[in-house]
Amino acid sequence: MELLDKVDRAMNYAEYMQGLEFQLKGNREQDKMLNYVYLNMKRMKRIEKQYEPAPYLVKLILKMNEPITWLTITEGWCGDAAHVLPILDKLASYSFKPTLRIVLRDEHPELMDQFLTNGSRSIPKVIAIDQKGAVRSVWGPRPSSAQEMVESYKAGTSPHTTYDELSAALQKWYHYDRYSSFESEFIEFLEPQIRSKEKVLI
Repeated sequence: MELLDKVDRAMNYAEYMQGLEFQLKGNREQDKMLNYVYLNMKRMKRIEKQYEPAPYLVKLILKMNEPITWLTITEGWCGDAAHVLPILDKLASYSFKPTLRIVLRDEHPELMDQFLTNGSRSIPKVIAIDQKGAVRSVWGPRPSSAQEMVESYKAGTSPHTTYDELSAALQKWYHYDRYSSFESEFIEFLEPQIRSKEKVLI
């Protein structure tokens, strides 16, 4: 599988949002997944307006000294992705070195299967790819505290007995976390993308 081919055919963030708008021309009352898309569009637009990155993340972005693509695997109905994609787009706007590109999971199963989470096709997955097509780092599908909630649900030890209950709890978690967990974990994702003899200092 040639990752650079995937990059060349991937969408940018604006194209992804346009695709979601097109999906929403369907009937949300008959299609539950479209209702998730609708809710996620509202979340993303709110985050676009509200999110300001922590200074230490901007500092790391500005240290990047070669082009990197953040190839992100997602789907419009994914609630976790709705909290991540606007942040990635904002971070990428601080420098021309990282470029955000997006592909849909169900259209690229062979790509998804290279980046499974405990054998599962969990999304979003963000793959940092350099100009030679090498993978520098991978993040996803969600911050570790949120991932623990999902793993607990799968193991049958969660207080949430249905997927809808879990989804609601995750959205509440994101609301109160205010991006702090994502930002702190994203340092580990960014550092392998910085080719420098300097020690990375926050």
